Amino acid sequence: MTGVELATLASGLLGGLGGVGALLTAVFGRRRQRAEAQKTEAEAGRSKAEEAQIITGTAVSLVNELEEAVRDARTEAKQAREEMRAVQAEAHELARELHKLRLAIMRPDASVESLRLLVSGTGSNGRGH
Repeated sequence: MTGVELATLASGLLGGLGGVGALLTAVFGRRRQRAEAQKTEAEAGRSKAEEAQIITGTAVSLVNELEEAVRDARTEAKQAREEMRAVQAEAHELARELHKLRLAIMRPDASVESLRLLVSGTGSNGRGH
């Protein structure tokens, strides 16, 4: 082979290798792009999972606070009902005593002395306790 033929052959081989190189670069480039896309999707999934954990944590915290507030409200309502029953019982007792005193005052044989004795027997608060 002559020098020109060898140069042509070498040039063809190198050109052919360049085409093969370009083909290999394209194939491996696609694989790399797919891998990067999968990595990006995985990171997005992790980010969504982290957001979900934050939202869940916040929700649990709010629910716990609300449950505590409900317990406190129930306790206060129970105390208020108990106090109301005590006040109602006292009001009933006062009404009964007032009725008793009115009957004593309205009796035809009522005297100031008998009314004083009736009232003085009721103790320091005027209610017999």
